[in-house]
Amino acid sequence: MAAGTGFGFSIDAPAITRPGRCLGQVFIDRLTRAEAARWLGRSEGVGPHGATIAELYALRGDINKVHEPEPRRHTGLYL
Repeated sequence: MAAGTGFGFSIDAPAITRPGRCLGQVFIDRLTRAEAARWLGRSEGVGPHGATIAELYALRGDINKVHEPEPRRHTGLYL
């Protein structure tokens, strides 16, 4: 299973999407503000243009964002 956040995520790899491998490609658009507030149980944190399912899970606290480690500082030494 692969999931995206609604910002253009797609998998075009034939090994995954060819017939017999991919049961379906489902796109869920942003929920309206009213739909998002109903799903979340509150309207706090939901913007005027609604929210994606991923944003709602983050607001609910069920998931954590992935943070990239800070880049290593190069010392300028060869070895």
